[in-house]
Amino acid sequence: MVLFLVLQAAFVSFGYPQYYGPWFLLGLVFIPYLELALRATPMVHRLAVVAGLVFAGANASRDLRTFIAADQTAPVVAFNKWASAVVPPDTAVAGDLMHLPLYRRGVFYHLASSSPPNGYSTEAALREMKLPPSFSERTTPAAYDRELEAQRPVLIVGGDLLSAEEQEAIKRYLGRHPTWYRTVGSPGGPVSLRSESDR
Repeated sequence: MVLFLVLQAAFVSFGYPQYYGPWFLLGLVFIPYLELALRATPMVHRLAVVAGLVFAGANASRDLRTFIAADQTAPVVAFNKWASAVVPPDTAVAGDLMHLPLYRRGVFYHLASSSPPNGYSTEAALREMKLPPSFSERTTPAAYDRELEAQRPVLIVGGDLLSAEEQEAIKRYLGRHPTWYRTVGSPGGPVSLRSESDR
């Protein structure tokens, strides 16, 4: 475990916050052993406990200040309210996880992609895992094209969590149907809304 953590710290770039979590979670396995070892020297043990509490408190305080400074919930709630009023219940939406109105069907099976520094896409990783075809075949450009044509989404919303392949599929779809959609404003910015006549 120690060797793994050292190698990860040495060779993995921590440019993306999601990489911190697993490293620290794995490192936590050593905390009980460290605590037991430090009991032999009570003063060092007390200092370590106090340092741990101060560290945890400082992180919690920083996170609280971050979330208070930027209301990240209100824009999502506003967009969901708007989209729920615009998108009929039995229709689909093409968008990322943050832009799918509640209780509306999404076009894509694959909802959220990460952006690793090496450029290796989530879809490539899923396909390389050789999962059953019913799963892995849903994350291909051809599958995205099929899903868009089959479901003909009423609303198309870009988003940071869409993969490059999904974004390209949306561009191809809009290119095949240039008159079906119009750009409208929404609480989440400009979106493509299908015309009533083409539903």
